[in-house]
Amino acid sequence: MNNTAEVPSKLIALKSTVLNAEESATAAGMLQADLQTRVRTFAERDSAEFAKIQTSAEWEKFRDQRLAALKKSIGALALSPEILQSGAPGGAGFEVTGTIAGDGYRVENLLIAGRPGLPITANLYAPAEAGTAMPGILVVSSHHNPKWQGELQDMGMLWARSGCVVIVIDNLGYGERGQQFYGGREDYRWRYHTGMQLYTAGENLMAWMAADQRRALDVLTSRAGVDPKRIVVMGSVAGGGDIAALLAATDSRVTCAIPFNTGGAGTHPAAAGQTEWVDPIGGGDWDAVRCLRNKGRDGFTNWLIAAANAPRYTIYAREFEWQPAGDEGYARLGRVFGLFGAAEHLTAVHGFGDERIAGKPHSACNNIGPHQRKEIFPVLKNWLSMPLPTEFQHRLSTQQLTCLTPEARTHWRVRPLNELLAEAGAQKLAAARAALAALPADKRKEQLRRIWAEKLGNVTPAVAPELKRSEVVSSDAFAAEKLLLVVEPGISIPSLLLKPKAAAADAKLPVVLAVAQGGKDLFLCKRAQEVSDLLARNVAVCLVDVRGSGETSPGGDRYWYSSAVDTASVELMLGQTILGSKVRDLRSVLAYLRTRADIDAKRVAVWGESFAPVNAPTFVDPPMKTDNSALQAEPLGATAALLLALYEDDVKAVIARGGLTGYASLFDGPACNIVSDMIVPEVLETGDLSTLAATLAPLPLKLEASVDGRNRLARQPRLDRDFTPAREAYKAQPDALTISPEVSDETADWMSKMLLK
Repeated sequence: MNNTAEVPSKLIALKSTVLNAEESATAAGMLQADLQTRVRTFAERDSAEFAKIQTSAEWEKFRDQRLAALKKSIGALALSPEILQSGAPGGAGFEVTGTIAGDGYRVENLLIAGRPGLPITANLYAPAEAGTAMPGILVVSSHHNPKWQGELQDMGMLWARSGCVVIVIDNLGYGERGQQFYGGREDYRWRYHTGMQLYTAGENLMAWMAADQRRALDVLTSRAGVDPKRIVVMGSVAGGGDIAALLAATDSRVTCAIPFNTGGAGTHPAAAGQTEWVDPIGGGDWDAVRCLRNKGRDGFTNWLIAAANAPRYTIYAREFEWQPAGDEGYARLGRVFGLFGAAEHLTAVHGFGDERIAGKPHSACNNIGPHQRKEIFPVLKNWLSMPLPTEFQHRLSTQQLTCLTPEARTHWRVRPLNELLAEAGAQKLAAARAALAALPADKRKEQLRRIWAEKLGNVTPAVAPELKRSEVVSSDAFAAEKLLLVVEPGISIPSLLLKPKAAAADAKLPVVLAVAQGGKDLFLCKRAQEVSDLLARNVAVCLVDVRGSGETSPGGDRYWYSSAVDTASVELMLGQTILGSKVRDLRSVLAYLRTRADIDAKRVAVWGESFAPVNAPTFVDPPMKTDNSALQAEPLGATAALLLALYEDDVKAVIARGGLTGYASLFDGPACNIVSDMIVPEVLETGDLSTLAATLAPLPLKLEASVDGRNRLARQPRLDRDFTPAREAYKAQPDALTISPEVSDETADWMSKMLLK
């Protein structure tokens, strides 16, 4: 071989691009196109099954199967009696901490028992003089407002003045229940972090928010003088409608549901007299409440949740201008209500214009504005004999509507959500590890493979990968082959196989699979010397761009509003994780290498990297939508490397750099600085990454430069704590395990020894 000092620079200069111009133009949309195909498959199946329904009994069977899947996905909506008695003096379940007398109304500031450490702050609006059969109204706020926002106050006061009792709570993470430092619209961006943390803990943000609203409904329906036959749930625009629809679908106390901006979908012509549903699951989003896990796989779509209220009263509400033609969701609701002979129990209201059209008037609102309310008033009068209110406005201050007074804080213990999840997570980890330890040693790996597959989704390649194209790039320092593998329909994986130039023609070379979120180009740029050293030791290196990385990255940044987040949420709705799909890609590439005569696929090492910069040890989370947003961890390479070793017995050594110390570290603060395409719901039930590493023993393993959930470099005490199970498992072979806060400079020497011994 040429002077080895020249090889790294030649590797860096190597144009490792595999895709041609046409392929590059479509690669950024590869994941999106795949998701669209799978959503379309679901939509066709869903439409065919719904079309068969001819009676209300058939509908109820169809509905109940899907609602059962919904409950399995998100968890319990009802809190235990023990929880409901906690916090409030005398076990009443709630406490009035202040009152305000107004013109024809009265406001009560309430603390309602919810989950321990997370009391529910609420404002209850009642008539100045209580009645005997008062309608009750629960207003669910939008995803960017606390309970004291102006429109919410307006609704409370105007309906209370007309003889109704109204209750509005702070959703988890908002107002007095805020989990971050800045307030305002930052609250709804923090919903992204909260959703990821709850998924990690095996919980669900929708379930937690809906359970809190259910507690508010408990208080409302138990109040003296409230008419149980006239209970209305209104869900505001921008996220409140989703919670309200689910609450109505799962709680028979609701008489009338008014979920804004949920339950519908657009259509386009497919053939004469037919329509095709474009996106019945609603598209991807950063908000876990909108993007329920397994929604597309198991069929509990937005329209079905809205229709589940039938034959009870339902107002299909839209913030802006709307026409029934082309809204397949509304058409389906109409058909369902017709099956019960209750078509008159469904109607639609809507606003005017659209805020996305510049220069034209529109009826945008923060929750439910005056125009939207005007449309609702006569419907409720007709259906429930509710009086027609008169608009009224007298805005109270935040201080006046505050529930957590200094005195109340002495007996309502309030704690940060991340601390509560950390404690619950520790219990789940202990249980998972104990269950695994109870198995015979030879059964643990197989059990862990099964559990991880349950959480990740499909990790097994369905078909043998197809080599679409191979191009050899001439070099006097090494042999380079650009590979394009089709691993499944619509998914192509660009890879670069590097071999030592001096290798014998009939040699079967050991191989190192290298993977990072930044892709093979960045890997070569950052690790050219180590790759060169491996080649000098007669070891091949295959750099892989798994889906969504490197050449197939959708582009742009990877913050909360990015396409990467949208894609991850759709994958979860379809019953899969992006991480699981990427592990499947890596296994597919290994399956291809096994077919090559020049590669010894019984001698494989895997090298996962992260080249993401880390946050300072003392950094404070900044507002999310600023130029100094927190740096995010990119632990794909390290995590995929460990998982490949779990599933592939031919792996003889692993280097995992820049990975998490564990998924439990996502509870380190109110924010977790990671991208949601790395989230694995219920992952703590696997025992976390340390248990995964432990199960690989005695496989040679290097864990280097790991980070915590806030993307701070973990120092040795943290590593020793979080990786205790791995240390214990490697006690008999301590030299086989390295756990270090630093990146070693002996990569090639160590890895080649593991492969060539």
